[in-house]
Amino acid sequence: MPNTSSPKACKAAKITPSSQATNADFEKFFGECGDDTRRKIFRYLGLPKRKKQPWGEFWNAVGLDPEQPEELWEDLTHGSDGKNGLWDAARVAEEIGLAASTVNGYCHKKSFPDDFPRPLIDASKKTRLWLPLEVRAYVRSSIYRARAEKIRRKPTRRTAAKKAERIPYTGTMQPLPPRSADAG
Repeated sequence: MPNTSSPKACKAAKITPSSQATNADFEKFFGECGDDTRRKIFRYLGLPKRKKQPWGEFWNAVGLDPEQPEELWEDLTHGSDGKNGLWDAARVAEEIGLAASTVNGYCHKKSFPDDFPRPLIDASKKTRLWLPLEVRAYVRSSIYRARAEKIRRKPTRRTAAKKAERIPYTGTMQPLPPRSADAG
């Protein structure tokens, strides 16, 4: 009878949007940003910091559609290589070949070059994190663009412009007096 409890017999659990993410999972996902930054991000997103939660809820909080194509689940949880999650501005700059201050400048001014990836998390000027797949698609579009375009972001809400307030006319209906030049 085969031993089903051995590590070789068990497969790793498949990550799905309903899979519960633990603090250890989020530590991997946030990479080297540290516990304080992770807590700050969770506070910014309005998420509990010491509770397991489904990946789909986290994706929703960061502005992604919780229902992502299955082939992207790994990219949206632990990175396609399983080692890294999100990248900070320094790592993005290294990948693109720019200075980190240039990348942060784009974010500060909200003025990005065409197709430049937007940060997934923009909690403050020191806490901006990108999805590696989107950055790679910018640098090597022939390889990664088709895959990155499958990422579903939630539509951004635009605040409706206030309608001009109607002011009732309270003046008289008399014509204006003629100007001195018009008078004859």
